[in-house]
This record gives sequence, C-alpha cells and structure tokens, in this order.
Amino acid sequence: LGVALYLRLAHLDVMLWAGNDPASATWMAVRLANGTEFPQHGLMFSVGVWQTPLELYLIAPFMLLGQDPTWFPRCWAVLCTASVFLCFLIGKKFFSEKVGLVAAALFAVAPWPVMFSRQAWAQGIVHGMAVALLWFWCQFLTQRKPRHLFWVVLLTLFMAQIHLAAFAFIALIGVAWIFLRFPLYWKPILAA
Repeated sequence: LGVALYLRLAHLDVMLWAGNDPASATWMAVRLANGTEFPQHGLMFSVGVWQTPLELYLIAPFMLLGQDPTWFPRCWAVLCTASVFLCFLIGKKFFSEKVGLVAAALFAVAPWPVMFSRQAWAQGIVHGMAVALLWFWCQFLTQRKPRHLFWVVLLTLFMAQIHLAAFAFIALIGVAWIFLRFPLYWKPILAA
C-alpha cells in the first residue's frame, strides 16, 4: 500500500494534464462546488456525445474542501490506494492470500491506474469503481444475495455514464448471465 500511495502522490506538482479534459472537469466541478453553475451535462465523449454530469458531481464535494488543482488528485489517490487494498481482499477472500498479494502488487504499480489516479480524469474514477464492482460481482456470484446485484448494476451504470469503455461491463454481465444462469432479482435491478 505504501508503494501504491507513493506512486499516486509523489510529484503531483509535475502531474500530467492530458489535454483539456482533466482541467475542464476540475473547473466545472469548482463552479458546481461554489454554487455558481449546476451542469446539465459533463464533458464530451470522444465520439461526440455529451457525458452525464455524474463525474462532476462526484468531484465537486472534494472541491468544497480545497480548490487547488492538485487537491482532488490527492484525495483520489488515497481512494485509489484503498482500491488496491480492496483488490487484495478480493483475491484473498475468493482465491487465496497469495493471489490477493500478487493482484494488489500488480495493481499498485500498473502504469495506467497510477497515471489515471493522479488527476481529475474519467478513467481514474472508472478504474476505482471497477474494483468495487468486482467485489460486489464476486459477492453476488458466491452468495446470490439481491443486495449485491443492486451494487453490480448501480456501479456498472455509474461507470457507463463516466466513460464509454464501461459499456463493456454491461456486455460482460449479459454474457455471464447466459453462461451461469444466476437468478435475476428484478427489484434490486430496477432500484439501481
């Protein structure tokens, strides 16, 4: 966890601002936090479609605490380090402690999650949510409790609003259902 935190927090003064997306998201979240603007849409996806403002509403509470451009990446880096720990817990609970340690070690030093967790960028938010999704997905597949299915569906829908790549998770759930035929609890699905 120490290595993961160091890689995500070290030298934020020279962090990469990949184009206008992180800067625009940060600026829109600051205006939302200040109450001067309530966005009806987020940034534009690369295919020319507007995102929902969910990403901005997730970033805005952090901007209430500090509006330095490195404030949200610092907070997000800590949360992403927590997702490394959750990765360990997933491996340990559903496989073995050794699997958990290897998975967490690889996730801690993986270049893309490290880079994306250092700025207000949609991909950074999605990879943190993806680990939480994996937790609830494994919980549901082993315990078949409807509340876990609620979180699987909700996190998948949240991620799809933040980044188009998350639509792959919707397809994955469909394919998994075709092969595993787990029960579909409609109440938590519709609630999500």
